Amino acid sequence: MPNIMCKLAILLLLINSLHSNEVSEEKLTVSYVYKLSNNIIWKDNHKYFKIHVITSNTSLVNEFKILAQHLSLYNKKILITSSINTSIDNDTNVVYISKSEERNYNTIFSNTL
Repeated sequence: MPNIMCKLAILLLLINSLHSNEVSEEKLTVSYVYKLSNNIIWKDNHKYFKIHVITSNTSLVNEFKILAQHLSLYNKKILITSSINTSIDNDTNVVYISKSEERNYNTIFSNTL
């Protein structure tokens, strides 16, 4: 019986450690946008690199802001703006549109061209 309890305890520890190593969808999204942005040659003269996030997901916006506090792009500070509407500033480098806002894709793209 003690052997089974020991194995059960180890199994529970393993399951717990697996869950603690999971990366949130928000962190994966932010990482992907950052890496993609870092691999594009940008032609602009702004003092910062601006990423606009269109979403109602505050956790996602917060993850972008955490990224901006710790990293830069092309030796420029990253500036994060967000909204739940389709208005985007002209000096924005990257626009991330969450899946929940996909109904606005056409409007957003027509506003940015």
